[in-house]
Amino acid sequence: AFGHKAEASIYSSDLFSLAGTIILWVLWPSFQSAVAGTEEKQMLAAANTFLSLCSSTLAFAIVSRFLNGGSRFNVVHLQNATLAGGVVMGVAGDLDMGLPLTMSMGFVAGALSCVGYAVIQPLLEKLLIHDTCGVNNLHGMPGVLGSVLSIILVASKPEAWAGEGVTATTQLSALLITLGVALAAGNLTGLLISMPLRRCGVFVPAVEYFSDASFFEMAPMTPAEAGKEALTPSSDATDARA
Repeated sequence: AFGHKAEASIYSSDLFSLAGTIILWVLWPSFQSAVAGTEEKQMLAAANTFLSLCSSTLAFAIVSRFLNGGSRFNVVHLQNATLAGGVVMGVAGDLDMGLPLTMSMGFVAGALSCVGYAVIQPLLEKLLIHDTCGVNNLHGMPGVLGSVLSIILVASKPEAWAGEGVTATTQLSALLITLGVALAAGNLTGLLISMPLRRCGVFVPAVEYFSDASFFEMAPMTPAEAGKEALTPSSDATDARA
């Protein structure tokens, strides 16, 4: 499905998705603080997350333009990199790390998300790793970065967490277990979907990839959309000519 003509957004869906980005941006500090524990940790989680989100938004504004030749923003970066600051505080948000480190990690997470879309994702596609939603760019890399941050912070102040059984070793173990479960479950899910079900005749035809037409009644295309599709060569036709 690499290069499929339907694997692309349109102007209206991009605008609509930004409403979701705004809602997530505003509510993300409450997501973090809700599970932080004591009132002190809840305040730290909310404050650190908010500051990190502000910093990742600044990173988007700088890095996205740089990666696009210094002229324009990329709306995909806007939808995702602005939220990366919240992701990076997922593990370490309730730790007292100070304003400079909080802002720095948010900026790094936002920049890393932009670079992920512009540079890393095309490289992964060459390795036949198809990340259709850019999950690695928003949740994967910033999440691992946040876990590494928590390991460093806990190791630097072990006495602050001694009574709760939290150590750098437990943080590292949690990171490795999470990565292991994710890789195993992801590969198993892909295997089940791509092999046994296909042999049983349960699969989506290639012409229906990235489309809901197999499962929902679709509104007819507008003349503009129909003309655009007629002018866009399909991946199947391209493969046939090759």
